[in-house]
Amino acid sequence: MAVIIAYAYPYAQVICLRESPGYVAWPGGGLALVNVRGWSESCYTSYFGKIIWGPSGGKRSGHQWTYRFVRHPMYLSYILADIGYNLEEWNLVTLLLY
Repeated sequence: MAVIIAYAYPYAQVICLRESPGYVAWPGGGLALVNVRGWSESCYTSYFGKIIWGPSGGKRSGHQWTYRFVRHPMYLSYILADIGYNLEEWNLVTLLLY
């Protein structure tokens, strides 16, 4: 169910913006929050993709510092990106969808 909602949400947002005009709140801030998704992808690939093997066994490297502060940085970045989309253009229905 969560996967279906995750895939349907962006399409529902686009459909709602086509049906009624949207309002722009803060496009620069919205764009900055949308760019956070690149950070989420780098966290994901560094955590699961890079393993450096040394004499003492396996050691992970990369963006490990993010996991010290946030339990799920990818989920946080998705939430921030959705807020960014709504700051760029929103209407009442897209705000309710969020």
